[in-house]
Amino acid sequence: MIGVKKLMVHPVNLLYRYLMRRSRIKILLKDFNVTIEGRLIGFDEYMNVIVQGVKIRDGGDVRYSGICLIKGNMIAVMWHIYDPKIDG
Repeated sequence: MIGVKKLMVHPVNLLYRYLMRRSRIKILLKDFNVTIEGRLIGFDEYMNVIVQGVKIRDGGDVRYSGICLIKGNMIAVMWHIYDPKIDG
């Protein structure tokens, strides 16, 4: 494959991009049927994340919280929620 360059994105770089854009994210927790949505406001090298304006969906129940700390070893999947005000 001549001329093809593969780009590798490290998780910390992606989290930093979400943090700088003040992006909303959704997190699926391991071993639970729980998703957490909110705005990323901090993280560390262990992928522990701090989320603000939290909406917690546990099966059919929905709860709201102000700020939540999620340990990195509990995160199964994390993705960006498109926000037209920020992502244009």
